[in-house]
Amino acid sequence: MNTSTTLKVGCSYAWNRLVKVVDTSTSSTVAEYGYDGRNFRIVKKMYSSGVLSEVRHAY
Repeated sequence: MNTSTTLKVGCSYAWNRLVKVVDTSTSSTVAEYGYDGRNFRIVKKMYSSGVLSEVRHAY
């Protein structure tokens, strides 16, 4: 049985919002998030192999 796990670490700031997810095995960014003043997530950036692959905006 092959079981490999990859640890992904998230970091947040003073308001306890997830702002970045990093793959620890490659040190590359997996996702970044942006929020507005109402605590709503308004930007979601997804990365593939450390390269920005998708940006989604929510209003």
